[in-house]
Amino acid sequence: MIRETGTKNAWHRVVLSSPSDVEPALTSVRETSSGVLPKVRSDIEQATRETGLTRANTLAEWDDQLRMLEGVRASLDVFVPEIFEASAADMVIATATKRWREDHSIHMKAGQRRRLIKQARDYVRPGRTVDDLHAELIRIQEQRQIWRQYSPGGGYPVMPEGLDEMSENARRLREDLLTLDKLLGPAYDGLVEWDFARIGRELGALAADDDAIKVLPERVETIHDIHALGLDGLIEDLRSRGVPRENAVAELDLAWWASALSQILHSDSRLEGFDGARLESLVTSLRELDRAHVESLATQSLRIFREQSAQRLARRADEAQQLRQAIESGSVAGLLRAIGASSLGRALVPLQIVPPALASQLAGAATRVDLVVFDGVEGAPLGELAVPLGRASQVVVVVGDSRRGGDGLPALAAELLPRLSLPVASARINGVVASFLAEHGYGSDIVPIAQPSQPASIDYVLVDGRGMPAPGVNAVESTAAEVAKVVDHVIAHALERPEDTLAVIACNDRHAQRLSEAVLSAVADSPAIDSFFRTDGDEPFLVTSLRRCSGITRDRIIVSTGYGKTPHGRVVHDFGDLAGENGAAHLVDALLSTRGELTIVTALDPDEVELRRVPTEGTRLLHDLLERAKHHPKDPSLLQIAETLDEEDAAPDRLLVDLAERLYSLGLTVVPNVGPEGGLRIPLAIGHPDLPDELLVAVMTDNDAYVSERSMRRRDRHWADRLREYGWVTHMVFSTAVFMDPQGEAQRILEKVLDIVERRTRPVTPVPEVPEHISDSEFGLDQTVADAPRPGRPHIARGLPLAAYSDDQLDDLLAWIRGDGVERDESEEVAELAAELGLTRRGSQIDAILRNVVRRG
Repeated sequence: MIRETGTKNAWHRVVLSSPSDVEPALTSVRETSSGVLPKVRSDIEQATRETGLTRANTLAEWDDQLRMLEGVRASLDVFVPEIFEASAADMVIATATKRWREDHSIHMKAGQRRRLIKQARDYVRPGRTVDDLHAELIRIQEQRQIWRQYSPGGGYPVMPEGLDEMSENARRLREDLLTLDKLLGPAYDGLVEWDFARIGRELGALAADDDAIKVLPERVETIHDIHALGLDGLIEDLRSRGVPRENAVAELDLAWWASALSQILHSDSRLEGFDGARLESLVTSLRELDRAHVESLATQSLRIFREQSAQRLARRADEAQQLRQAIESGSVAGLLRAIGASSLGRALVPLQIVPPALASQLAGAATRVDLVVFDGVEGAPLGELAVPLGRASQVVVVVGDSRRGGDGLPALAAELLPRLSLPVASARINGVVASFLAEHGYGSDIVPIAQPSQPASIDYVLVDGRGMPAPGVNAVESTAAEVAKVVDHVIAHALERPEDTLAVIACNDRHAQRLSEAVLSAVADSPAIDSFFRTDGDEPFLVTSLRRCSGITRDRIIVSTGYGKTPHGRVVHDFGDLAGENGAAHLVDALLSTRGELTIVTALDPDEVELRRVPTEGTRLLHDLLERAKHHPKDPSLLQIAETLDEEDAAPDRLLVDLAERLYSLGLTVVPNVGPEGGLRIPLAIGHPDLPDELLVAVMTDNDAYVSERSMRRRDRHWADRLREYGWVTHMVFSTAVFMDPQGEAQRILEKVLDIVERRTRPVTPVPEVPEHISDSEFGLDQTVADAPRPGRPHIARGLPLAAYSDDQLDDLLAWIRGDGVERDESEEVAELAAELGLTRRGSQIDAILRNVVRRG
């Protein structure tokens, strides 16, 4: 019943229910295909060649031409050929009866009628008698119109040879086609109306495939049996997907088991609702409820804390009065001692965040603390941490990176206490950074996740930074060229992307100090970007060093190495703190500070750094980072990754193979089991041809990794949230749903993809155009916009420093420049502004400020 994939026999749409119908059908097809049909097509070619008629494409057109030719032949027996030269309409009117003319509301003078009647009789062949000249002329006029329809060249009608035989062949062909129409069934309805090319193609294919017709009755009987069993849908599904014949039994087996499972689920009330849509709805509801639960915890805790605090204050009025007096005294140290010495104070301030050195001031030596959490204490001496460690009565939690060097608390705790690696945070991490860190030992903590569209990248900016080491220092810790380049990037960011937060991280303290001073100096007199450098925001602009960047998070990070070359271009292989025991940890902190873009500004070319002279972990990590940024700054796209996977890696879960094929047959782009090396693998990534350079939907499933995850929150919410953070739309499919209704799951995914495509490709409502000409007779206005008089130049002095002009002055000057109606692009308007301000020296900072004026104008 199922042929090879992608092939169909010519008889697959024919219905023959009896073996006795096979021979007549095949004989009729062969005789028509190789006999009368070629004769008719040959007749048409002959008629076209001899008469100049347009080639007939269908039997109906050919019959019209034959009737016309036969009529013309009959007319030429009565009239001479010249009668076809001009219209016979006037002669028809002249030879008509008076009643006919009255019925048609036509009036013709008697003299004109006599002349036209004589003209008509002159066209009659000598010796022929015409009983009804009017009727013959009507036939002439009809034939003349048909002749002009099929003979664009005009001229006298010409008769082809063998017209009677042509008519007989056409008649036989019509009879044969009507017979075949009945024999071949509904698929060939209207066969007589098809064009000759299609008839020849279809009948030729049927005549050539005589093997298929021999099994046709058996095939039809089988189809009837299948219909009786209610399996029409299965056969249509197999046919539409082009399932190979050898897979038919397996497909039937799958359909049987899927049906059995579906029946079990629907017959047992405990198992109802395990279809794909219901399961996805339950997971979505779980995510929403869990998110709402987590968000409500703070409010609930605060409410309970307030109620308990009010009760404590009411019960212990004396202690409450002592705390009020400590607050009113204004002494911070006194207040801390009062809180630590009072059980009420400790209850009212249950959570305290303090540096380790101040922990001893919070309470007396006998005070116990239920829980102590250490965070960011990698560089703190153990002596400072002894007090809070000694007062922890229940649990001590140490938060930190145990891979950091030294003998600090994190390294010591990693040896003495049970270790638990916290899962990766849900915050977005630059994809190249994540892959880089995963390759350098952080793979268990940082899982790279690919972006569905543009892959992540690192901007590598190399400057020619040279200088001399500072007194008492071997390294060239900072160069003027690198400082200037960083300042340029900061100013450009403040002007062009003020909505994105930014921090600059230098690899040593001296360079951080120079960068901070240079940025402050550059923006001191620039009101256009003053708001970006305000310090009262949630994530203000910041310049810091590697040692102090832990915990910082910004949309974009600029890492400036600072280390430069000698005046002779030699690299000094001394990298200060980076070569220390915590150098690698500090650099990792800097890389994890960015949610999005990472820009590296450096005077160090990794190809010029000698690996044998950078033996420490921190310096090697810096070298590898620079090498990655220079030579491989951009991650490959998911489509590029998919092309490099071998067959085993690219194969999805076996249950998803069928789903993938169905999605592909729906016209979608399907990339199985794809993701960055060492990162999260997406079982199926789905795209659409209308958005060819990206993937849209990440299809997740309950595979082995899903089932082995014990945490429901991490399993059903965490990874979906992470994928959405990177721009994916997620869709969860469960094994039972794919097994029972793979086409339904494919359809749901298709609808989700189409919704995305519709949103992304929906046309933007155009802004109405302002007419060039404005006229109003009432007010006497009639001039073009370009002809409007240009106002006088604003009173703005030339030649001052750019910082001396206010935003309003720059905007007024730009409006005056644009007042002449001349079309200018952005660079031309910047040049005009600079000329009107009298700026003789222009640099990247000045151009950036002027570009911002043009864009906001």
